[in-house]
Amino acid sequence: MYSIEEIAAKIKRVSALAIEAERERKQRAYNSDVAMLFGSEYIDVLPDYFEGYDESVEDYEAIRVHSEKNCFPARLFAKRAPNQTEQAARWMQDNYKNVTQPVFVDFLNTVLRATHDQNWSIHFGLDAPQYQQANLTFQKYLDNGIRDYGSLESFFKQVMFALQLKDAMGVIAIRPDSLEMLEDDNGGYVLDSTKLIEPQPYYFTSRQVVGFETSYCIVESDERSIVEYYGSKREKGRIYEFYDNQNIWFCKQVGKYVDNQFEITLFYNHGWGKVPATRLRGIPVVYEGKVLWQSPFLFATDLLDLVAQNSAYKQASIAKCVFPATIMLGDICEFEENGNRCSDGIIGFNDEDGNYHSHTCSNCHGVGLVSRLGPLETMLIKPEVRGQNESELRSSQEPLKYVSPEVHTLQFLEESIDKTEMKARKILHLQTSSSDIKGYENMTATGTVLDNKAAFAFIMPIAHTAFETFEFIINAIGWMRYKDDYVKPSIAYPQSFDIGTERDILMTISEMVKNQVPAVLIHAEIFRYLKSVFYTDAKTTAVYELMINTDRLLVLSGDEVMLRQAKGLAERWEVILHDSFMSFVDQMIALEPDFLTQPFEVQKTKIIDMAKLRATQITESNNVSVQGIDSMIQ
Repeated sequence: MYSIEEIAAKIKRVSALAIEAERERKQRAYNSDVAMLFGSEYIDVLPDYFEGYDESVEDYEAIRVHSEKNCFPARLFAKRAPNQTEQAARWMQDNYKNVTQPVFVDFLNTVLRATHDQNWSIHFGLDAPQYQQANLTFQKYLDNGIRDYGSLESFFKQVMFALQLKDAMGVIAIRPDSLEMLEDDNGGYVLDSTKLIEPQPYYFTSRQVVGFETSYCIVESDERSIVEYYGSKREKGRIYEFYDNQNIWFCKQVGKYVDNQFEITLFYNHGWGKVPATRLRGIPVVYEGKVLWQSPFLFATDLLDLVAQNSAYKQASIAKCVFPATIMLGDICEFEENGNRCSDGIIGFNDEDGNYHSHTCSNCHGVGLVSRLGPLETMLIKPEVRGQNESELRSSQEPLKYVSPEVHTLQFLEESIDKTEMKARKILHLQTSSSDIKGYENMTATGTVLDNKAAFAFIMPIAHTAFETFEFIINAIGWMRYKDDYVKPSIAYPQSFDIGTERDILMTISEMVKNQVPAVLIHAEIFRYLKSVFYTDAKTTAVYELMINTDRLLVLSGDEVMLRQAKGLAERWEVILHDSFMSFVDQMIALEPDFLTQPFEVQKTKIIDMAKLRATQITESNNVSVQGIDSMIQ
């Protein structure tokens, strides 16, 4: 826990550094290539808040240009072509398209496979009786009380994973949005103890995290206070939030902007014994003796920078030169103005005093030639006549032709872009295409399995880190809301999940069947395929799970099934079950609508009994037919 004096000293330090950095940024804007080409808003001067601060912000910005649609990488293009004109730079900025964002989205969606409901679970304990009776349970709050997101699980899946991959040094802080206060007998205000507070998770970018140690965290808010700035009241003052292991403080700048004075107010005494703020984290790196966190996506940004640059310059090249040019004969411009005829695009004349004047011809705009072509018109050429020298065109010449630029350079650039993006995808272990890719070895089932294992090893630590942050948020919210009555839920982290696509699994199944792998292993792979396809449909998943655990002939072909029956290795009812499983399930659901919610062994027994009954009916029918034929013969 820190005193007001200690907090004030830390806040004034970081604020002074911010003011100095702002002053330096304005000075750099006068002679910066980035500012001259794209505007002073792209000038970035980072205060020296702590060792590694500038590196963490630069990592965040390097990923943003590939993860956010409208983030233009100004410094990237200023460094790539330092001598480009302002007009060319503005064209590049106005026409820039983020072509690398799909790579980030694919990576995010791959990591999110770990959050499928089948891969993890959370079990809540029993809340104190007073909260159960008042319907104020912890589970209900997490499912309905998180503002903007509805539930904490939605925040976890829809927001937090993306933040972790973009900003490993960012912070999630937990605090109430507001507090219910009551006036006491002395005219002051105290917290209303009859109402439960509503803690919320707040995200702060690595740029906003100006101080972070094991005992405290300082973040700069997006809000601004009103201060005196160059003689007028303006919203320029900074507001900081200070978190320690006992309290949350608000620090608001007051007075004159340059005086760097702050009003420090205790917002909430949480009493948790821990700082209710955590880094999003990623891969740890040691920088000058301090541990920093980097997103795994950062490893691909250098290659994606090349993709973004080359794609932009390719589009610029297309706009500049990849259009056919028309080449044709033109008539000499004979435009007259006040009796003065155009001569090579210039109309000259003498004034009354004999002084010569000239100006550009308004008809040909200084070219000296005029076109014979117009919309829906045909250009006529005087033919060459034997014995006459005057002709516009020899018979061997083309009167009109089009010249198209060669595109080999652009084709090379396109191939280079594709290959560079593919290298970035391989770094991230992404498999998003089922088509053959030139330049890479043919993928086999074994190769696919090995790639999936490598991808799993790469992604699992990311998932576990996210779940640790998720658990930290849950515990912080639970303590602030219930204090000593808080009962921690039990969270089972994901231990396995599918990385490959459905096509990869089918390829593996095909190889397993061809190589006569034991049926139990093929069953498991088929179930994995069905889960990857139908994991969002509870009914379909239940039906296929029942099929896999009931039909032991599932992986056999029709000929193999008949052969086993002929050899006595399969009962008739098993063959009937194999052929009519879905029909039996439909019949059972029609008879018992709750069939799929019954205990699994009960479902299995009923389906097998239906198959055995059908087999008995067929046998009895065959016996009756045979006896009837025998009586007719006698």
